[in-house]
Amino acid sequence: MPTGNPAGWTLLQRARASFDAERSGDMVVMLKPNITPIVDTSRYVATHGSPWDYDRRVPIAFWRKGFSHSARDEAVETADIMPTLAALLGLALVAPAIDGRCLDGVLSAACPAR
Repeated sequence: MPTGNPAGWTLLQRARASFDAERSGDMVVMLKPNITPIVDTSRYVATHGSPWDYDRRVPIAFWRKGFSHSARDEAVETADIMPTLAALLGLALVAPAIDGRCLDGVLSAACPAR
């Protein structure tokens, strides 16, 4: 499996990272950038299934009244939402018992030390 920042992976590495021996097909098709197999593009702009960053990366937003905005370029996962929200609410979590990690600095979340 490829390691490191996915933004620097080759197409072959991206295909390998997406492969699941039990669920993937025998062939992988990767279209050129900005090409979509969707005929009606008036309602859809991405499929979240291509190897290109504009399709692979989906923004995640946290908003709270009274806090200023910030942007992060690091990769996060859906599993990171719960521990981050728990830290914002002041809820204690047992790190080994959960997936994901608290995102330091999101709306002044007080993430526990790891």
